[in-house]
Amino acid sequence: MFENLKFEGVWRSYQQKVLNNLQRHLSDKKLHIVAAPGAGKTILGLEVIRRIGKACLILAPTITIKNQWELRLKQLFLRNQDIANDLISTDILDPKLITISTYQGLLAGLCGQKDEETSSNSSDDPENTEREEKIISRLDEKKAGALIKKLKDKKIDLLCFDEAHHLRKEWWKALDYVMKNLEPSTTLSLTATPPYDVDLNEWKRYEELCGPVDESISIPELVKNGDLCPHQDLIYFSPLRKEEEDSLDIYQQNVKSFYLDFLWSKDFAHEAFQLEIWEFPRKHLDLLFDDPDFYIAFASFLSYHQLQLPKAFCKLFDTKQEKLPEFNIIQAENLINKLFFKYKDVFPSLKEYIDSFHQKAQKYHLIYHETLYLSGNPKLTKKIARSLGKLDAIENIVISESQQLKENLRLVILADYIKLEAFSSQIETLGVIPIFIRLVNAQIKNMYLAVLTGKIILLPQDKKDSLKALTKSINLSEKEITFKTLKYYPDYVEVIPKESVKSQIVHLITKLFNDGDLNILVGTQSLLGEGWDAPSVNSLILSSTVSSYMLSNQMRGRAIRIEKGNPDKVSHIWHLVSSRTYNFSDEFKALMT
Repeated sequence: MFENLKFEGVWRSYQQKVLNNLQRHLSDKKLHIVAAPGAGKTILGLEVIRRIGKACLILAPTITIKNQWELRLKQLFLRNQDIANDLISTDILDPKLITISTYQGLLAGLCGQKDEETSSNSSDDPENTEREEKIISRLDEKKAGALIKKLKDKKIDLLCFDEAHHLRKEWWKALDYVMKNLEPSTTLSLTATPPYDVDLNEWKRYEELCGPVDESISIPELVKNGDLCPHQDLIYFSPLRKEEEDSLDIYQQNVKSFYLDFLWSKDFAHEAFQLEIWEFPRKHLDLLFDDPDFYIAFASFLSYHQLQLPKAFCKLFDTKQEKLPEFNIIQAENLINKLFFKYKDVFPSLKEYIDSFHQKAQKYHLIYHETLYLSGNPKLTKKIARSLGKLDAIENIVISESQQLKENLRLVILADYIKLEAFSSQIETLGVIPIFIRLVNAQIKNMYLAVLTGKIILLPQDKKDSLKALTKSINLSEKEITFKTLKYYPDYVEVIPKESVKSQIVHLITKLFNDGDLNILVGTQSLLGEGWDAPSVNSLILSSTVSSYMLSNQMRGRAIRIEKGNPDKVSHIWHLVSSRTYNFSDEFKALMT
């Protein structure tokens, strides 16, 4: 049946290099390709599957990417569209020669559910991971066995992991089950961003499944080949609002007060100096070597109080007291955390002091989720990262880009959360809807703004007919989609598609954007930040607070692709940074060093 598949195009040089080395790379039955965004991973993956010639299960992280595989396969490889339904399945419970599913669909199948029952999880629900873990906990051996039997009956012997950096944590149990019970002879793993920033054990687990990286297609190769447009990363500094700066000031003052109380506690230092562990360290080797950083920090604290440590302790760590690290706030955070939560019962003679410090830390609101934070409280960090000052930055960038690019503007703004509650309450955080409201209220000239997420789609009223025309062009019934005028923003409508056609509507909204009927899209990074295909994007604002290398690089990939028919495309990628109107005091910075 693979004779019905053939790629009619021309391979790029770096794609051809992978294909030329295919047999050598498959010697270990694992092909692992790292390719920068825009390198054509999907098409390359389909050609590899065709050449291997084994019935294949393709797994993708989102419905958007799943649909992209199906579209590319039918458009670029299948010469006879009449046999598409005989060759291709997008339902893991009804596998065929090439079956395309999401990782969530695999989880559902192992629990005896249908793919569409969890399809909403594949879009951009912040609670994805929690829901997937619940599904995993319900994995049923009998139902999972039935799915494996279906896959074996169809002779599925090749597994393709798209965006393979997702193969960590929540999906691992399901994939491990499939690998052990299906026993495919070959795996193909594709990613733009391997999880280089994970710990060694997680990387080993990733490499065990995918194999070592066989081929890497880098951004310079794509630029040289003319497959990426010129682009520039820009940083926009937005000042914090006064109440946000006030929160920082209070936190800074509380840290300073608590730290100095601890630092100057001579009675505590002298009581701690009486511990047997300093004079007879060899009697406590298990404790010392289990957490050497803690005891070095403790020793540095005693040294600050000019207490002479026994030579036996220093000799054990092959150092001298004068060479111990100078005690600072980072060491204090480590030391006090362990005293509060890990070793609170190990040193009974210090209990009274520890309890007193614990009460002070609570009074100063420095403890969050059973952890003391002196160098940055996560709750405050999140508040600052989602500063409303970034709304000012977004509006300014949109105005500037609109003035420069005019009718050529194709701007995407990505956020972490939707924040639907902003429609009915005061905006207190960053999100898709707060950004939408801010831009609508700004009344920017020649702005055609839409919202595109897995939960809500918003469109200008005067673009409703354009969308209806597109739905008719693909034979979607009017019953499949409804429109609801927004209560407080009557110039906009909410597009409400049935679940079964939601992915098609995402595709049509994207087409309106590419064609210029829309010029600004606001969405979530989980729906539009990875795998979403809109080559017209020439300006990208990353308002999300993502910190991992792989996710930020995936999002950048939306804007740096070339666009056919537009050789002059140049892109801006805007990174937003919250900043104070004045710096931390020299006194506070001194504490941190």
